[in-house]
Amino acid sequence: MGLALGLVIPIGKQLWTPSYALVTIGIMAVGFGVVLLLFDGGLWAGRGPGAAVRRGSGPVGGTLVALGRNPLFFYVLSELVIDTLDYLPVRYHGRHGSVRSVGAEVGLASWLPAPVASLVWALLWLLLFYVPIARLLTSRGWYIRV
Repeated sequence: MGLALGLVIPIGKQLWTPSYALVTIGIMAVGFGVVLLLFDGGLWAGRGPGAAVRRGSGPVGGTLVALGRNPLFFYVLSELVIDTLDYLPVRYHGRHGSVRSVGAEVGLASWLPAPVASLVWALLWLLLFYVPIARLLTSRGWYIRV
């Protein structure tokens, strides 16, 4: 529906057009279904009589559960980290920039295509920063709620 509506109303993230909302909801629904099938026992629930699959089993499932326990905290933390990295000035080869822009440009975009560099940058932050914090919070039983 979002792609069809996109023919009439442009799909625009900055304006949060109805077509953009429908497209992202569709992508999210498919992604959520895949995660449920792979990590919540949807594909393997019927193995053997009385077979049960523990939710969040395995390292990937446990990590997804840990990240999902404090979603608002991680959203706010990510915004604070991005704003902080954008605010910290860096001078590189006579140019002024921020820690975030220079780190992404020099570290990844210099040898990877821009979309791939952006994805790798996000995955590195997730794996090296957010996942350890999520695991720590979950192991201590800390759930930050509003």
